[in-house]
Amino acid sequence: MKSSPLKSNGVVRAAFYGNICNNFYQIVKALRQFSDIDAHLFIDETSDPQQRPESDDPMLYQNYPDWIHTGRYAAGLSILAPWTSPLVSEMKNFDIVVVSALGPLFTPFAKKPSAFFTTGGDLTIYPFPIEFRFLYPSLRAKIWSWSVGFWQRRGIRRMTEIWTRPFSPFTDALAQLEVSPERLGPTYCPFLIDPETFKRDTEVRQKQNPLVKAITDRFDFVLFHPSRFMMRDLPSLRRTGQWKRNDVLLHGFAQFLKESQAPRAGLVLWLKPEHPFGFTRHDMISLYSVANVVSDDFGVGWFGSVVLEACSTECAVVTHVDESSMKRLYPWHPIQSAKTPEEVCSHVAALYRNPEECRQIGIRGRQWIKEFHAEKAGASAYVKRITESIRKYR
Repeated sequence: MKSSPLKSNGVVRAAFYGNICNNFYQIVKALRQFSDIDAHLFIDETSDPQQRPESDDPMLYQNYPDWIHTGRYAAGLSILAPWTSPLVSEMKNFDIVVVSALGPLFTPFAKKPSAFFTTGGDLTIYPFPIEFRFLYPSLRAKIWSWSVGFWQRRGIRRMTEIWTRPFSPFTDALAQLEVSPERLGPTYCPFLIDPETFKRDTEVRQKQNPLVKAITDRFDFVLFHPSRFMMRDLPSLRRTGQWKRNDVLLHGFAQFLKESQAPRAGLVLWLKPEHPFGFTRHDMISLYSVANVVSDDFGVGWFGSVVLEACSTECAVVTHVDESSMKRLYPWHPIQSAKTPEEVCSHVAALYRNPEECRQIGIRGRQWIKEFHAEKAGASAYVKRITESIRKYR
């Protein structure tokens, strides 16, 4: 256990709100397990099921521990008048507040040290409602976006620190908001994943999962693409990273099939989930476990949960990453970077021709997760950032 120098009793209390892709759940769990920080997670009652802890750990369904709280934090009047949200009074009970999503609306009213952990649209879209007015067709949606845009901009500019990554959608948006570089946390705070929960299921073929059976009956080599299709080529979507260029993958895989004549190689996408809301993160383990290769985003060169999940389950990853940014973050990484259909074809063909090399790349991917994104490895980075943010505020 690491002792904090900030309190005489060694305990610092930290509140987290904005559980995008369950990232904060993993961070809070890591802090509680590998430090003495008393970290708590706040979740909106109306959150999508995939943004809830039970998406990762099914045993938590209707069985939250006392450090996970739910409430109507970002509903109704709270969007127009954020100081009325019950989240504000909750935040006041903590030494530091860390937020994503709509968290910047509420944080300034708690008057506590604060950090904005950027995840995507919370920085690149929400603060700019005029530029993205096409996303809000109805009058009600426009009013929502105008209110969120005003309070989100105000909140971001009042954060003690911004925790971000050096990918262009983030850096461009921060420059547009005129956030000074001095407020960017110098320590990289990585997304975390539990590799002991999220690991390849070597017995998945014996479990009578109908989706797994449908895939394995048809294919011996599987490229899994679980990402959203976002192919609208608009300047605003390019700038914010909302342009995944899935067409690069489709053309590249088609070229691979044409050149290789691989009879049982398949691209798996658009699967129908058991639940009406989609797949939980735990559901995805079975699908990753029958994949040889996983692809995600061929747009601006950043990465998110798909890459972490794929690497943790020992899949080779073919996607586009900005190598200059990656070198700033890691001494090495296992991603096979591709930006054009020809590069996708080349990488996939090499992995198909050499199954052992494909397997070894998957193994290196899991090593990368354990070294940089596992809960134990990542907890120290968050302890350092939380400690320094509180000192900076004082």
